[in-house]
Amino acid sequence: MSGTRRKAGQLGPEVEGYRAWLAERGYTPGTIRNMLTYLGQVGLWLSVEELKTENLNEERMAACLSARRMSGGRRCPVLARWCRC
Repeated sequence: MSGTRRKAGQLGPEVEGYRAWLAERGYTPGTIRNMLTYLGQVGLWLSVEELKTENLNEERMAACLSARRMSGGRRCPVLARWCRC
């Protein structure tokens, strides 16, 4: 799969690892592409909010999703999808 065209902000270093993690679990290329888009949206939000990646938690994810909805974002991922457990 080719590299992402979008910038992932502060989560850029996580893109390839996340891509591999999703592929290992059998996600389709289209789903992987969508999940990387979501990762990029969160990474850019972190950059705009001047937050560090290590400060990302469920509360901040809720704030990110809320900001996305308020800005008219059409798709908002479910919080559970962000967990790589």
